[in-house]
Amino acid sequence: MKITVPKIIGLKDKRVISMMTAYDYPSSKAISDAEIDIILVGDSLAQVVLGYDDTLSVTVDEMLHHVKAVTRANPNSLVVADMPYMSYHVSEEETIKNAARFIQEGKADAVKIEGGKKREKMIKALINAEIPVMGHLGLTPQSKNIMGGYKVQGKTLELAKELLEDAILLDSLGCFSFVLEGVPKVVAQTITEKVSIPTIGIGAGVHVDGQVLVYHDLLGMKSKEYIDAKFVKRYDNQYEKVVEVMKKFKKDNKEYGYKCHEDPMCDHCDKKLCGTRKFGVGRQKIFPQLSGLQKINLEEPYYFINVDGDRIKLDNVDYLLQQRLFKRAIAKQINKRVPDLTKKEFGEFMDPLMETMEIIEPPAGSSKIEQLTDNLEEWCTDRTAEGSVKEDMIFGNVWNFENHHHFIYTHFFHKFLFLLVYRHQIVKLFLPKTHLLLL
Repeated sequence: MKITVPKIIGLKDKRVISMMTAYDYPSSKAISDAEIDIILVGDSLAQVVLGYDDTLSVTVDEMLHHVKAVTRANPNSLVVADMPYMSYHVSEEETIKNAARFIQEGKADAVKIEGGKKREKMIKALINAEIPVMGHLGLTPQSKNIMGGYKVQGKTLELAKELLEDAILLDSLGCFSFVLEGVPKVVAQTITEKVSIPTIGIGAGVHVDGQVLVYHDLLGMKSKEYIDAKFVKRYDNQYEKVVEVMKKFKKDNKEYGYKCHEDPMCDHCDKKLCGTRKFGVGRQKIFPQLSGLQKINLEEPYYFINVDGDRIKLDNVDYLLQQRLFKRAIAKQINKRVPDLTKKEFGEFMDPLMETMEIIEPPAGSSKIEQLTDNLEEWCTDRTAEGSVKEDMIFGNVWNFENHHHFIYTHFFHKFLFLLVYRHQIVKLFLPKTHLLLL
């Protein structure tokens, strides 16, 4: 279910609100699937993804590009777009114009602005334009030059009072929440208790309504030279894992990469000849792609399987166990010849399919006995005439005598023989159950 602004407001004092930054489609998809409440497309994009020295360098167009990617992947979380430096500092008109782009083009649900009293006019203008606003107080990275770097804010009584006043102001202006970054936990707790809207902390202690963390920080997707802030908790170390995977790729590329200096698809190349040469591309067994194994669970089960997208029928389980039979079924039904595999290789193909095989129970009345019984009942009903005599059977009719139906079996079997492959099966099924007059 889609998280909305009113729902976020309603979560205050009820449960902890989760919030995480995302900058692209796959990270947004993962965050949404994890049911995180809020996704922030933060201006930290500048450093984390684009490699800038600080957040001051990222532009509206760059932010918008990533907001679009995030919203395309996210159907559930509330998406908040960070308004970058100088996008809301000049005039109310320009502020609304830039924010509207994030809402209209980027499909974001809200925007985030740093600052309190200094941004009062801009925040008021956005809310009057019906654009939801998330505030940001405390350590505001876009003001790092004024603050003298990334330092904890509100450490003195006077500065803490200013933060509280700004927080109350954001609440009164109509912001639906605000971020508290780099604030002493006592100050953050006091602010959280004094306002009616949720506070989202990052480096502000635990006495807030929610927490936000950068996606890449959470997963440890930065090199070990990168120094995390004290409040950052790494839940994994994926950077080093990725590096190790890349090293494996490099090694494999040396061993299995193309040995020919020409493009492998050149017109003048003889594929068969190339495969036999010392520095050729080599011979490869290309077995078809198998998927979607299904078992039709009759008294004599049969199977269906997709072979390179084509669906074929297998008459019994032997076709799954014997490569010879399986290859014959492929050649017969879809006219494809597949290479010979070792017993081990064939097993590696088939075992996972059999483990995940879908078993389909047939509908009532679909068994051979049920079908033949239905046909026999129909035959007897249609062919039994009032006052019939024994001689009527010669003409293909049924004689009803002493509450039993009598008929010449060849008349019935010749008509319904197509129902079964083998005639002896019919005889075997019906001899114990019917009275047949054999002439």
